[in-house]
Amino acid sequence: MHALTDKCWELCVDKPSTKLSGSNEKCISNCVNRFIDVNNYVFKRQGEAMSAALASSEDLNPAW
Repeated sequence: MHALTDKCWELCVDKPSTKLSGSNEKCISNCVNRFIDVNNYVFKRQGEAMSAALASSEDLNPAW
């Protein structure tokens, strides 16, 4: 979570102040949403790969 916060902050906030501008808020929101999208995609693909590996393993060693 800290790495995400740091990355989005560095990307979106060019000069710190007491309040975020609307464009800074939008940029941070988009950054976080893209991070979540990528993580969901990666987890989905990992789950599919694990399911395929399990199915393949079961084909080789059927339960009697």
